[in-house]
Amino acid sequence: MRWLGVLVLFLNLGLLLTGGAPREAAALVRLSLGVLGGLLLVFSTIDLPWNVEGHRPSEIGFVCLAWSVLAATLVGSNELWQVALAVVGTLSLGVIGFDIVCGGRYFGFGVDP
Repeated sequence: MRWLGVLVLFLNLGLLLTGGAPREAAALVRLSLGVLGGLLLVFSTIDLPWNVEGHRPSEIGFVCLAWSVLAATLVGSNELWQVALAVVGTLSLGVIGFDIVCGGRYFGFGVDP
């Protein structure tokens, strides 16, 4: 989880550095959800000072990433196939997050060494 979160953070940082500060509200929402999702995935691998189970931040992180993918495509695309692909990606991330909520039967949750 940690490396996925770091990758997401670096990708969003790269978008911010190459494209500049977002001028539109939708771009700001997409960037914010991406950064929040990456941070939550990193936080899920760290012993947090408050009483939170390790998988809770990753659940919310996957949901944030799913909404970020959907928001980026719905705002920036008029093509049906791109929207359909974004919906499939969003549902995939949502299923991973939902499975972690239910105990991780299909997608195991492990802490990186």
